[in-house]
Amino acid sequence: MSGNFILGMSDVKSNSFAIGAKIGGFELSVSQPLAITDGNLQYAYAKYDVVSDANGKSELNVVDTHIESLDLKPNNRELRFVGSYRHNLGQFTDAAVGFIYRINPNHTDNFIINIDSSPKLSV
Repeated sequence: MSGNFILGMSDVKSNSFAIGAKIGGFELSVSQPLAITDGNLQYAYAKYDVVSDANGKSELNVVDTHIESLDLKPNNRELRFVGSYRHNLGQFTDAAVGFIYRINPNHTDNFIINIDSSPKLSV
């Protein structure tokens, strides 16, 4: 290892999808945001011990060096459901309400269900 931290990277593959329908004032969609599906990164890794010499000075002693590989694919994928309803109240005014239901937001390992509903009125 010659001082470089990142030693290599494979081809990175990713995908996403979205499908939706609009019927009257109702709109529904299901989507899976962009995420890596395959790829890894190789990096240099060193393990150090802090040692004290006879004068009490601390130094770093390299115990182990090797190459690690990091899988770039998340363990979970976000799945997002979105629904909304919009109604025209007048020539220049409409009202809308919508919700977002997210499973594993941001492709995290934590199973989190995030519901966001937001009424809107535009004039």
